[in-house]
Amino acid sequence: DDYFDYKHDSRTRADISTTSARAHMQKCHYLGEGKATISQLGWAVVGFLSFAALMGAIAFVAQWLIHGWQAAMGIVLYAVLGLIVGINYSGKPLELGFHGFGELVIGLMFGPLCMLGIQAAMTGIMFSWPMFCMSVAIGSMVTNIVYVHSVMEVNADAELGKMTFARLLDNIVAHLSPRASSPHRLKIIFMGLFALVPFIILALGI
Repeated sequence: DDYFDYKHDSRTRADISTTSARAHMQKCHYLGEGKATISQLGWAVVGFLSFAALMGAIAFVAQWLIHGWQAAMGIVLYAVLGLIVGINYSGKPLELGFHGFGELVIGLMFGPLCMLGIQAAMTGIMFSWPMFCMSVAIGSMVTNIVYVHSVMEVNADAELGKMTFARLLDNIVAHLSPRASSPHRLKIIFMGLFALVPFIILALGI
């Protein structure tokens, strides 16, 4: 995320925003301060992905030997999907995080892709409805954490030119109803959905 963000705009949040509660975080500050170069960060990314690929390869071989190639292919499926979605969070060609879908991508990765992938790696089962339902609940909780912060930071993010899901909802309301008296209603509705979905799934599961 830092790699693509810095390539997209090398300025730090603190440099261009005086209203953000998170301005002190100075995203990518270690690059701006010269503690590391963008090339070094790129090699660090390659190193971590290579280590993850090695761990995945071990799980792949183990599941192939224990449960057959079909079980092993489940690991590949979730790994490839996670890699594609992860890169396109802030990287090209989709740059989903710059178009207002970053929160949803985070929920997808930390929810269904992560949990179903772990199930495939541990048990050889590619998909099961109980795990899928639980992963949607966890993904909704993670999404809500990021989304609530984007709602709180909507004005600062507008100043920064950063498109979050909260800002995307504002744009939708402005487009559909320019004279809407309650432009924040849709944001509150989604906040409620992300917060309540896990408990609804839990109740249905019980």
